[in-house]
Amino acid sequence: MFEQTFVNTRVQPRKPAAVAASVVLQSAAVGGLLLIPLLHVELLPLPKSDDPKIWMILSKPAPPPPPPETAVRRKPRQLAASLLIGPTRVPDKIMRLVDEPDSPDFGMPALSAIAGGVLSLVIPDVPPPAPPAVKAPEVVKPPQKITVASSLQAAKLIFGPKPEYPSLARTARVQGTVHLQAVIGVDGGVRNLAVLSGPPLLVKSALEAVSRWRYQPTLLAGAPVEVTTLIDVNFTLSQ
Repeated sequence: MFEQTFVNTRVQPRKPAAVAASVVLQSAAVGGLLLIPLLHVELLPLPKSDDPKIWMILSKPAPPPPPPETAVRRKPRQLAASLLIGPTRVPDKIMRLVDEPDSPDFGMPALSAIAGGVLSLVIPDVPPPAPPAVKAPEVVKPPQKITVASSLQAAKLIFGPKPEYPSLARTARVQGTVHLQAVIGVDGGVRNLAVLSGPPLLVKSALEAVSRWRYQPTLLAGAPVEVTTLIDVNFTLSQ
């Protein structure tokens, strides 16, 4: 039982050559394990992008470092010798200067001081601006009298009794047309009759009949106006 605890002094030590060979082999194995990863170097993957700005940034060399700032030495300011000279004498009286407030501008509020150092706002009396003049619309006055063709004015006749055939003209077998010029008033009445042509025996009867005629008022721009027109009165023996 106790035989194993004793050192066997009979065992012979290892040879130095074997120990040296073992150390060399172990060192070579460790060195190979360290050198193998260094021989296989893999490049880092570049970002996949079609933007040329990324490639310009990656390929652009780093800017050189800025030059070190040089300390600028400022010369100390020298006070003028005259500033350090004191007054030769003390004045007997000291003048007190009071700044007068500026007069406010026209149309601008001004500040005036009151007792206690409180400022109050003073607004000058400025008359309000006059309102702009409103231009009255121009009223287009229609002409007082216009001329209308006889055919157009005849369509507006609302009361036109026929003239009586004079007995003397019937006996003399006189017939024809009496041409008159008339003014139709704003009320449609006939006035200012004038004879232009026609048989003399028929004129009086034509004037008496036409003076009683009535027309529709002629409107211009919505307002009735006087009309100058021609009126033809025909006399035939078949009447």
